[in-house]
Amino acid sequence: MNSKQIELVKQSWYTLSTLDPCLLDQLFFHHLSEKIPALKTYRQIHSNNLTNIITVIINRLDETGNVVGRLINFSKRKLKASVQPGYFLFAGNALLCTLSNGLKESWTEELREAWAGCYTCLSNAVMEATYASDLA
Repeated sequence: MNSKQIELVKQSWYTLSTLDPCLLDQLFFHHLSEKIPALKTYRQIHSNNLTNIITVIINRLDETGNVVGRLINFSKRKLKASVQPGYFLFAGNALLCTLSNGLKESWTEELREAWAGCYTCLSNAVMEATYASDLA
């Protein structure tokens, strides 16, 4: 990600942060559970945490190494037992749909590319660190 993309992601998240976080969480898990119905239970347990987690990540996006390290620690503790590597693609798509719905006419191709790049960078690092031994 370049500095312009980081700024686009931060500005758009700031805009979304004015919305009800529960609404964003519900919208994300709605999109996700459409593709992976088994995650409806996960939604009930974790739906109130998603917006908080994304906010922490976005606020530290300039410190990519620090963010990746924290995400890896979190994923090893929380995700490995319940989230399959294949779910990351669906989660990325659900995130983009949620952002598109929330930002409405502010959602542009440039913004989509910035968010997709951000998610891809972070999720690839997390998957590699969390599931590397399983995939070898």
